[in-house]
Amino acid sequence: MPADNMSWVRPSDNKSLLGKKKVDLFIFKYGIHIPKEYHKDFLSIIPSKFIELGSSEKVKLIFDDRTEEVELRNINSQGRSGDTLQIRYDANKDLIKYLINKFRTSYDYIIKNQGNSSKIVVPNEIAEYIEFYKTDNPCEYKLILISNSEIKANFLNYIGEKGTLNNSLYQKSYKLVFLLALINNVDNEGKAEYDIVCKEILDFYRNRHEQGLLVEQNDSKIQTEIESLSLNLIKSTMNENAYKVVSDKGYVIKKNIGGKENIAFNQDLWQTLNNNDLKLLEENLREKLLIYYTTRVEKEKNSMILKQYLEKIMNNYIEAKNHEPFAGHELGHIFRKILPEYFTKLDFIDSDQYTITGSIGQGNWANIPWIALMNRKSTTLIQSGVYIGYLFSNDMGRLYLTLNQGVTELKSELGTKGAKQKLVENAKNIRKRVGMDATIASQNIKLDGGSLGDLYEVGIIGAFEYNIESIPDDEKLIKDLKKMVEYYEKYLNNETEIYDGEKSDESIMLNEPNEMNSEEIIQYIHKYITSKGYTYSLDTIKNFYLSLKTKPFVLLAGISGTGKSKLVELYAEAIGANVDNGRYNLIPVRPDWSDPSDLLGYRNIQGFFQPGPLTNIVKKAVDDTDSLPYFICLDEMNLARVEYYFSDILSIIETRKGNGRIITNRLLKDEFFGDDEESKAKYSYLYIPDNLYIVGTVNMDETTFPFSKKVLDRANTIEFNHVKLSVDFESLEDHIDELKPLVLKNDMLSSNYVKLKDCIDEKEHIEEVIYILEKINSKLEEVGLQFGYRIRDEIIFYTLYSIKENLMSFDMAMDYAIKQKILPRVQGSNFSIKSVLIELFKIFINNTSSQYDPYANDNFEKMHSYIKNNNVKYPLCAEKICSMIRRHEVDGFTTFWE
Repeated sequence: MPADNMSWVRPSDNKSLLGKKKVDLFIFKYGIHIPKEYHKDFLSIIPSKFIELGSSEKVKLIFDDRTEEVELRNINSQGRSGDTLQIRYDANKDLIKYLINKFRTSYDYIIKNQGNSSKIVVPNEIAEYIEFYKTDNPCEYKLILISNSEIKANFLNYIGEKGTLNNSLYQKSYKLVFLLALINNVDNEGKAEYDIVCKEILDFYRNRHEQGLLVEQNDSKIQTEIESLSLNLIKSTMNENAYKVVSDKGYVIKKNIGGKENIAFNQDLWQTLNNNDLKLLEENLREKLLIYYTTRVEKEKNSMILKQYLEKIMNNYIEAKNHEPFAGHELGHIFRKILPEYFTKLDFIDSDQYTITGSIGQGNWANIPWIALMNRKSTTLIQSGVYIGYLFSNDMGRLYLTLNQGVTELKSELGTKGAKQKLVENAKNIRKRVGMDATIASQNIKLDGGSLGDLYEVGIIGAFEYNIESIPDDEKLIKDLKKMVEYYEKYLNNETEIYDGEKSDESIMLNEPNEMNSEEIIQYIHKYITSKGYTYSLDTIKNFYLSLKTKPFVLLAGISGTGKSKLVELYAEAIGANVDNGRYNLIPVRPDWSDPSDLLGYRNIQGFFQPGPLTNIVKKAVDDTDSLPYFICLDEMNLARVEYYFSDILSIIETRKGNGRIITNRLLKDEFFGDDEESKAKYSYLYIPDNLYIVGTVNMDETTFPFSKKVLDRANTIEFNHVKLSVDFESLEDHIDELKPLVLKNDMLSSNYVKLKDCIDEKEHIEEVIYILEKINSKLEEVGLQFGYRIRDEIIFYTLYSIKENLMSFDMAMDYAIKQKILPRVQGSNFSIKSVLIELFKIFINNTSSQYDPYANDNFEKMHSYIKNNNVKYPLCAEKICSMIRRHEVDGFTTFWE
C-alpha cells in the first residue's frame, strides 16, 4: 500500500473533517485502511472510543443518498504489532460496484497499470478522493465522494443548461464575462495572468459602449462609471463579485507565479475538461450573455437589442450558411427563441392571440430565413392566410418588415401562374381596405431567393425596407412594427375570404424542406387529424413521428377500439399518402399465416411467382421517382405468430445501410422465382426502401400470440390503453373545418442515422444516454433481461431527433424511448423480477433512497402516491412500473402488456 502521507490528507481548519483519502486499489477490493495517526479521530464516533484487537463495530456510511452499514475493524494482523484499523465492506458487492462506477478514472488507471503489483499510486492530476466527516449521530460517518466526472458535472450544472439563464446566479453579466475571458486566455495548465483576463473584460465593456449599447443595468458600477472605466475598477469588481463567487465554489483559485497574479481553474476540474468541453462551455456562456442582455438590459432606455440581433444575423448568416454546421447553431436560437420572446413582450402584441416563430431552415440552411407574427384569427402557419413577416434577402443586404400572404396553399390550388395573379389581386384589395400608406405599399422588393422567393415577393402587401448599412435604432424598428400590426389588425377586423373560388381537394405540396420545420409539420398533422373528428394528443403524434424516424417499424399496442389503425391511416393521409394513390395500405393479418409467403409471395402450381401484398407495395415505393412516403398497416399483427411470417422481413430491415438514401439487402432471394425469369426481372432487385414505413397494430388478449424479444428489440412499442371517454367539444369546434393534407417528400421523414458512427459527433449526448442506460441495464442483468447495442443505438437516435428538431426535452424523450424499447421485454413471476422493478422505479423517479419492500404487497399504493405528489423524472416509465408492480402483487405474475 502507498505510504499514508501519499494517500491521506490531514484536515486543517475544518474540525468535522476527519480525513481525506486518495482512492486506491483496496477501496475496490475490501475497504479502507486508516493510518495510525488518524485512529483517535475515527474512533471518536464510537461511544466507547475504543475497539478491542480482533473485534469490530457496526458503523454507517452516509453518501450520495445512500446509507451503507459496514464494519470498523481492529484487525489482528500477523507480523504487525499494535492496532490496525480498517473500514471493511468486502462482502458488499453492490457497494464495491457503486464505487467502481463512481471512481471510474482511478479504477481504470489501476487496472491498466496493475501488472503483478498492488502498489499502484494514481497520479495527482487524475486522482479522486473520499472525505470523511463526523455527524451528530454515533457510529456514523458522512462521506463526500470526489470523482473527476462529478466535479465536472457539478461545474457544468453550476453554469446551467444552454439556452437558459438562472436569475439568481446571473444577476449581472460579471460571471459570464469573467469565465469567457478566462477560457480565452488560459494556457495548457488551465491558468492565465489576471491582468490579461481583466484587460479582455475591460475591452468587452468598452466595445459595447462604443457601439452605443448599454454595458450593464443602470444600477451597475460598470455602467455608471463607463466613461472612466479602468483596469483597476474591473479588477476590484471581479474580486468582489465574479471571482469571489466562483472561487467560493472551488472552481477557480489565484496563484502567484513569478511575481504575477494568476487565475487558474481548479486542477481536478481542469484535468476533466477537454478541448470540446471548452468549446461547448464557451458557446453556452456566449449564449447566456446574449440572453442576459436581451432579458435584463432590454428594458433600459435607449437599448439597441432588436437592432443588435438583426445586425448580428445579417453580418453572420452567409458565413454560417456556407461554412458552419446547421445543427445547434446560435443563429437558430435567435430566430426560434430569442426574437420571438422579444416580440411577445412588446406591449402592443397580445401573446394570447399571436403565434410568433422563426426559421433558418429544416435540416439545411434556408435561402430566405424568416420570422413570422401570426394572429390566430388568420393563420398559425405561414403557408396560408395573412401574417407579418421579417424576410431577409438572400445576400443579407436587405431586411423587409412585411405584411404578407401565405403562398403554398394558393400555389397548390392554382399553380404558380394562377397563384401569382391571385396574390397580386389580394394584395391590392387589402391595401385599399386598410388604407395603407403609399410609401409602405410600393413594391420594389428583391429577395433573390429562387422560385419560393419570387412568390414571397408577389405576396407582399406592404413593407418597410432596411439596408444592412443603416439599420435604425430600436425606437424606429418598434414604431414600424407597431404600424404594421395596426394594418394587420385592421384587416382582420374587416376580413372577408381572400380566395373565394371553389375549395380544392388537392393537397398542399411541400417541395422544399425549408417551407416547414418538423415542429410545424407535426402541428399541422395534429390539426388535420383533429379536423377529421379524431382526438390524439400532440405528444402522441410527436412520439409516432420520432418512432418512425428512428426505425420504420413501429408497434401500436392496446385494447381494441382505441384508434390504433386509425392513427396510422390519418397520419399517412395528413402527409399525402392514402388508399386512392396507393401509398397507404391496410393488410389484415390472418390467424393461419405461418411463413413469409403470405406477405412476400409464392410460386403457384405452374411455377410462376405470385407477388404478395407487401412485395407489390415495396415495388411501388422503390420505383417512386419522387421519393414519396408509403405506409403499411399490418392490422392485428399478432393474430398469427409474428416470428413465423415476419422474421425474414425483420432480418432484412436490420441490414439497412447507406449515406443519403438508405437501402437494405434484397427482399427476395432467387429461389422465390424458380424458372420464372419474367418475375425475377420484375421483382428480384427489390429492397426495403427508406420511404416505406411498416406499422403493426397489436391486441393482447386470449386470441393473440405474445411477442418474442427478437420482435420487441426491433420496434418502438407505443401503448394505447388509457382511454378517456369524455369529449372535448371546444377542441372539436375549433377544428370544425377540415384541413387539406400536406404532401411531404420522404427526406423530411426518413432516418439520418442507421449506425452509431453516423452520429459520433454527438459524443456528449451519446455519453449522457449511455450513462442512464447502463444504470438500467445493470438492474436488468440481475434477472437476465439486459439489452444490447441495437436498443442502445435506437434510444440514442430517438433522443437526438427529439432534441435537434425541437420536439421534446431530453428527459421527455428518454421517458418515451425507455418505455417503448426496454420495458416491453420485462415479465415474470419470481421475486427477483419484482425487486428489479422496484429498483427501476427508483431510477425513473430519480430517488434511490425511497424505501419499498419487495416482500410487501403495498408497493403499488406507495408508488402511486409518490407519482401523484411529486415531480417525477420519467413519469411514463414510473407509471408503467407502478402498473406492473400492481399486477405482480395481485396475480403473482407481471408483464408490460395489459
